[in-house]
Amino acid sequence: MKIRKGVLLRKIVHIILSIPLLLPIIVPEAGKILPPGAYYAIATIVTCLGYAAYVKREILNQIFNTYAESIRQILSKSLISIQSFQTNTAIINHVRQAFLKIENHLKELVELAERDYERRYSFVGILMGCVGVLCSYVLFNKYVMYGILTLIVYDSISGLVGSHVGRLKIPGSIVTIEGAAAGAIALFIVLVTIFKISLIAAAIIALSAIIAEAYGIEDNFTLPVITSMTAFILAHASLLY
Repeated sequence: MKIRKGVLLRKIVHIILSIPLLLPIIVPEAGKILPPGAYYAIATIVTCLGYAAYVKREILNQIFNTYAESIRQILSKSLISIQSFQTNTAIINHVRQAFLKIENHLKELVELAERDYERRYSFVGILMGCVGVLCSYVLFNKYVMYGILTLIVYDSISGLVGSHVGRLKIPGSIVTIEGAAAGAIALFIVLVTIFKISLIAAAIIALSAIIAEAYGIEDNFTLPVITSMTAFILAHASLLY
């Protein structure tokens, strides 16, 4: 199975951004330094600023290109001022081309990591993920951990498998049965083996993840909220462990 570079990169970024959200919950010392509520609020604020920057990306791109050109000119003048480089224009041209390659590579990485709809509507997924986690913590406190785990495990596996081998769609949804099943199985295994919750609870949380992804307007928001709520209900019904 050949994995498309864009999908793989997007999921790697997704995991890298999601894992730090667990810190104030699973590391008590981190929670003492900065309470989870404040931690998630700050993450949401930073994401909102990033969202705003993306919306204004055309203006920022112009500024970036202007500064990049200025840096290339300054570097070229510096090299020319050095006597040993005065007659070696090949080195100067090589440096200029290297800067251009770096700029183009950065732009390509950003484009690869974007979803099609995010190219039109900005980084909605990242913002909604932070908002979803913040809301989950406010409503369900420590059970937000299950929502974050769902983002890390279920969403990543579901996206990778569904985009490459998925053929059958869940009725009324664009989510594939193959992707949802793979994500649910992976989440179930993690919940049972690492977090030692009951088989029934793990199955219910995995099922709630499928429903949240398949029928939620934005899965990065609905996944943490729905699965955190499910874990909260199970815990209060004495069914979680």
